[in-house]
Amino acid sequence: MARHYTIEVEKHPHSNLATRLHFERTNVAAKEYAGVYCLRTNMLDWDAGKLWRTYIVLTDLEAVFRSLKSGLGMRPVYHQTTQRVEGHLWITLLAYHLVCITSVCV
Repeated sequence: MARHYTIEVEKHPHSNLATRLHFERTNVAAKEYAGVYCLRTNMLDWDAGKLWRTYIVLTDLEAVFRSLKSGLGMRPVYHQTTQRVEGHLWITLLAYHLVCITSVCV
């Protein structure tokens, strides 16, 4: 991605600490990004395939949770106590397991 941006850092003259950061996107044709994903992770020992599979599973899981929570009337979430958050997660995971039992979950 760095090739698509011009980055300038202004430093304090005496301390050499950054005081301002300016970045600007360079002119990039839209067709260069067609069908391209940029995933960022701190999992340095994962290969590209494992990272992609994990991303797809996470995306599918979030879609199921969103659907289940909407159907159960559990969205949006306004919980503020640990007990209520844990209860919310328990009900969501229970519903997810029911979905897996009645369909094919990977």
